[in-house]
Parts: sequence; C-alpha cells; structure tokens
Amino acid sequence: MVNDFRKYWWWLRTLTGQTSKRSTRRRRFAAHAAAAEVCESRVLLSAQGFAAAIWHGNANESQSGGWGDSGCGSNSGGSGSSRSDGSSSSQNGSSSGTTDSSNSSSATSTTGDHLVFLFGSETTGGSRHCGGDSGDSDRSDGSGSDARSSSESSCSSTSSSGSTSSTSSTGTSSTSSTGSSSGTTTSTSETATAGQALPTFQVAVENQSGKVVTSDNSSTVTLAVQSGPANAVVDSKSTMTATVKNGVATFNNVILDTAGTYTLTATDSDTGVTSAVSGTITVNPGAVTQLVVEPVTTPGTVGQAITPAVTVTAEDEFGNVATTDNDSVTLNLGSGAPGNFTLGSTTTVVAVNGVATFDNIALDTATPLPAGTNPYFLFATQGSLTSSNSNAIEIQTA
Repeated sequence: MVNDFRKYWWWLRTLTGQTSKRSTRRRRFAAHAAAAEVCESRVLLSAQGFAAAIWHGNANESQSGGWGDSGCGSNSGGSGSSRSDGSSSSQNGSSSGTTDSSNSSSATSTTGDHLVFLFGSETTGGSRHCGGDSGDSDRSDGSGSDARSSSESSCSSTSSSGSTSSTSSTGTSSTSSTGSSSGTTTSTSETATAGQALPTFQVAVENQSGKVVTSDNSSTVTLAVQSGPANAVVDSKSTMTATVKNGVATFNNVILDTAGTYTLTATDSDTGVTSAVSGTITVNPGAVTQLVVEPVTTPGTVGQAITPAVTVTAEDEFGNVATTDNDSVTLNLGSGAPGNFTLGSTTTVVAVNGVATFDNIALDTATPLPAGTNPYFLFATQGSLTSSNSNAIEIQTA
C-alpha cells in the first residue's frame, strides 16, 4: 500500500512538472513572437523614417510639400535647382529625377525678360513685384546662373482680384488688376491733365517668372505714343527716355499736350527684352485760357439768323476744348461793322461742356458790294477773357 502511494505521488509529480515545462515553453514562444512583431514594426518605421529623412532633409533642394523657405508664396528654384556636381533636380509631389544642367528646361538664357508698365500703387515703392531667387534661370553662356537676376530682392504682391488707386496733383491712376504683360496692353489705367506731367510711373524689367531683374543698372527704356488722338502732341519738355536702376526705369516728366486717350509703348535698349504697351492713359483738358469764335463760312441774309449757328469754344492753352467750362459767353460785333444785331438776337448763352452755341444771331444791314468790302467781325467775351475777331462775315440783302 505504501509503495503504491509512493508510485502515485511520483507519477503525479512527474506529470505536473511536464505540464509546467509546457506552459513555460508556451509563454516563452508567445514572448518571442511579440518581440518579433515589435522588432518588425520598428524596422518598418525606421525604413519610413529614413525615406522621409531623405525627402525632407536635403536643404539644397526645393521640394513640393517639403521644408524650406518660400518667398512670395513660391519655392526657390521652382523650375529646378542646381547642384555642386553640375546636375539639376526637379521634384514635384512624389516624382523626382536629375538631369544634366546643359539639357535642363530651365536653361532659357534671358529671352524671357520683358518690360511691364507700373502705374500708381503698382510701382516698386508700392511693393507690387516679388524679387527672384539667385539663379532663377540659366544664362545662355552656360554659366549656370542668371547674372541679371542674382540680386533680385523680395517684396509683397498685390492680389489680382483687388483694386487700388492713388491720386496726385496732376492726375490719378487706378488698377483693376496687377497681372503683367509683355507686348500687350495691361489692365492699368492712368489719368492726367494736358500740359502737365503724368503722375510718376515706372517701367520694370522682369524675368520670365515675373520678378524684377534688380541687377539691371545699364539699359535704357524709351517711350513712344502707341495710339492717341489725331495730331497728338508730346510736349517738347517731356523726358521720354530713362536709365534702368535696380531693374526699374522711372518716368516723372512725361507731358502730353493733346487731350484724349493714349497708350504708350516702352522699348529696352537691350534687344533681347520684349517691349510693352501701357494700359489706357486719359489726358483731360486744362483750365480755360482762351475763347475762339469758330469760322462762319456761309454768307448770311439781312434780318435772318445766321446758319449754321455761330459757335464759340472755351479752350485751354493747348487748344483743347475745356469740357468743364459751363459759364456764360457773350457775342459782340467788331469795330467798324456796317450794321448791328437785330433786336431779337440772343447774344449771351451758357456754354455746355466748353461750347457756346448762338443759333439766333441776325444782322440788320447788308455788307456793301463788292462782297468783302466792309464785312462784319465777331468776338466773344467770358469774364476777363476776350477772343480774337472771327473771320470776315458777309451779309446779303434779302
């Protein structure tokens, strides 16, 4: 009996020990599996981190969505960046690649340079244009950087959807859009007064990215009338040529004597720079300085209103009709007239937009024969202004 109990106890102990060993092995296997999973996860994360480091960590390249400084809302070297080994790279999103700089699409020399008119708040003083980054484009000589754009400065930009305006003693300028253009009319308008200098404006030399080429300090820009009123006159005191300084030519003495609507063209002395045409420039007449009795070309009849009606224009010193003049004008007979106005004649009328119309002027005496022996002459007055005599007027008998 005792022996049987010892056998049972020994068997039970052996069985328990084996069970304990199996449990231990299972726990160890589970622990090893968990450790393997953690290790695999860490390896995966490390690989992803390494790829991200390659993507983000290269400070010498500009990459969409990556780190780095951006000026005026764009990444530097957006069309490709140069490396010290002579290659260039361009990355956008998940695509990347490198090409030899001699075959890079950004190597366009300076053919993209163009002129742009800057009026009012568009001028560089109003911080319209953004300066470029060094080496924005390659020179045609293969030097790898654009010497003209290597010192471009940065500034703020005006939204194209906004509008700005400015005024000066000689006129006003307004901008409905700041989009630049080369060889085409811009959306900017300018207003000035005949015989007075236009508000100061500028013509900028821009590269193909629309940034002012601030390193240009040698070329000159010349203006000319592209379109305007018939017989338009540019005042002889005007300065129509200016030297470019920091990529900008400034014009503060452009004087147009003839009222009307103009556009100007700007041409750079560097033939590789595309010319530009300005937006609309409206030149208003100046203040009234003289009265003019318009010629009467048809002989009149005694006692009947002269037809066509006699007109008197109020003009500025350059002969532009002063459209703001709405004062009274009086018509008078020159000395030595053979007769007088009839009693029903209307000799004083109010000018309308600078023109006084006399449609009820009649004379009571015919001029003697032969015709032109002793004609009538008319002159007009307005306040302190007095016109010269009109042409000779013949009045025939009824």
